[in-house]
Amino acid sequence: DDIATVKGTVAHRYIETLLEDSGKDITTAKKLHAEKYSERVEECIREKGAVMYLDEYRLERNSFLAALRPAVDSLLKFIEENALMVIGMEHTIDTVFPVIGAFTGSIDLLLADADGNLVIVDMKWNEGKTYNRRLESGKILQLALYKKALEEEGKTVSAVGYFVLPQRKFLTSDTYIKESDVVEFIEGEAIGDHFKMACNSYLYRMKQIKEGIIEDAEGMELANIQYHKDSIKQKLYPLETIYEDPSS
Repeated sequence: DDIATVKGTVAHRYIETLLEDSGKDITTAKKLHAEKYSERVEECIREKGAVMYLDEYRLERNSFLAALRPAVDSLLKFIEENALMVIGMEHTIDTVFPVIGAFTGSIDLLLADADGNLVIVDMKWNEGKTYNRRLESGKILQLALYKKALEEEGKTVSAVGYFVLPQRKFLTSDTYIKESDVVEFIEGEAIGDHFKMACNSYLYRMKQIKEGIIEDAEGMELANIQYHKDSIKQKLYPLETIYEDPSS
């Protein structure tokens, strides 16, 4: 019943099948998208988002159909303008990190330039500025773990970011990708220290658990939370704010 999630699922499926059926060739994908958008997107809705056919979601469905088409145009333009190749959709990661242990994940869209430098794209259907704020604050742990996992395989990751489909832009803090009408550079904290911070936080919480310490921080002021007090000194990953109150 979360229509926003349904939109994201259908959008992902549409882009996945578009790239698959075009053999990952952007010129072919553009042609398929231009000529067969309506029938292809309806198939994806039937497969992944049939709830959108309910009368109560008719307006939502119509607005989604109108927004997805130019969003995919912008995504294909982003790939083409930066001379990138599609390596895979839903690229699976299955690795074991030091300290943290087993990690599995799936990268929405993995791209590469002619030299094999990788670009990680996490696609989102979000009509607000959530992911702009995530980049500004450096709270992009998932992207950091994807990057670390690929680097553990000996690969070079030159950029990570979010392609926010309703905004029709790739949001990134990596200057490898140049700003354009489909790319927005957002100055944020460097991603390099995220994995180390995650490891520090894992060890911190494991120590608390082994000592029988359960820190209930919900509703408390940050200044009164021990984890937050120790976060700067011990370089811990920052706590999440309350969703309804980002200032908390």
